[in-house]
Amino acid sequence: SRGWRRGMIITIVPIISDAPIITLMTVLLHQMPDAAVRGIQVVGGLFVCWLAWNTWQALHQNKLIGDEDALAKADASSRTLMQAILMNMLNPNPYIFWGSVTGPILIAGLEESVWHGVSFLAGFYVVFWLVNVALVYLFHRLRRLDDRLTRGALRLSILVLAILGATLLYQGIIG
Repeated sequence: SRGWRRGMIITIVPIISDAPIITLMTVLLHQMPDAAVRGIQVVGGLFVCWLAWNTWQALHQNKLIGDEDALAKADASSRTLMQAILMNMLNPNPYIFWGSVTGPILIAGLEESVWHGVSFLAGFYVVFWLVNVALVYLFHRLRRLDDRLTRGALRLSILVLAILGATLLYQGIIG
């Protein structure tokens, strides 16, 4: 919503914010109590629901992707970066991902040699960053399309965010 340059800033967020998550999850791997994971899911679910609400409000206030007034009033790049870092730190998925899937792979690589572990991380983040850059480019191109298509994409985003938020809340509360 704030242009491709700000979108490119956001593509580096996982490289910045995942370092403490990776460290934490590899140290606490399989030692974290279920209640802590559920707490992270509830906080993450609330945050994702808040994102859905803000997107819904923007849609109903006619602040679409590519809205020049909205772009003119956009936050500074450092604030955008900090919001994205906060979003990633509150998102339970990196914790779960690094705690259950990627953490064991990293640990296995590090047990072979530091080079194996570092190579795994470098390869993972190069591919991850390239996919994020491609997504930013795709959404930048969407800005030039018909408003009806943009509104449809925003409605779909709201639905996906709401479902993800509700799912995280359900998993966190019900278990």
